[in-house]
Amino acid sequence: MTAGGLTAEEIQELGYERTPKGWAPLEVAEEHRQTGLTRAQWQRFSFVTARGWAALPESGLRTFALATCLGKMMTKAGTFDRVRNVGDALCVVVRPGIRDRVISLLGAPDPDLRMWRRHVAGWIGVGMAHRCDSQPRYSVTLFFEPQETCPACAQADISVPARRTSEYRLPDISVPANVAIPGVALRDGEGDAALALSNEAEA
Repeated sequence: MTAGGLTAEEIQELGYERTPKGWAPLEVAEEHRQTGLTRAQWQRFSFVTARGWAALPESGLRTFALATCLGKMMTKAGTFDRVRNVGDALCVVVRPGIRDRVISLLGAPDPDLRMWRRHVAGWIGVGMAHRCDSQPRYSVTLFFEPQETCPACAQADISVPARRTSEYRLPDISVPANVAIPGVALRDGEGDAALALSNEAEA
C-alpha cells in the first residue's frame, strides 16, 4: 500500500508511472525517459547576458539569443510595458532597427541579410518564431518555447507557408531535411530597403 491507500498497480492503472522524483503522469514520465529532463528542468532559463552571447561562435542559437536579449518584450496583455515578473512575458518582437543591432554584434558582414534570413527560416521551421501581420514590416516575433499557435497574433499552424510567398525567391539555405523552410519566413523580402530604417525608429 502507498501513503494514499492505493497499491502501485492501482496507481499505474490511473495513468501514472514511478520516476526518480516520485509518481508522475505517463506523458511526463515518457518525456523524462527520452530526454533525461523533468518538466521543471525544461522550464529553466539562462541568465547569460547579450555580451556573453556575443562572445560565442556564430550560430543560429547565438543569433536567436542576442535577438531575445535586445528585442522588445511583449507582455501577456499585448503591450510593451516594462516586464516586472517573468510570468508576465509573452514573447519578444524584433523590429528592423533591433535586427540591425543584432547583426552588428555578430562580427560577420551580412549586407544582404542572407545569414539573418537563414536563421529566421530555421526558427520558424521549428516553431520558435513567426512573422506577424500585426507587427511592422520586416519584424519577427520570437518565442520562449516551441509553439503551434503564435502567442502574439494567435495565428495557428504557424509553420505552414503563408500567403505572398510566391512573390519572393527563397535564398540558398542549407538546413536539415526534417526542418521545413516555410516561405512565411521570407515573405517580406528583407533587403537594402529594410537596412535603410534607422535604429532610432525602434526607440
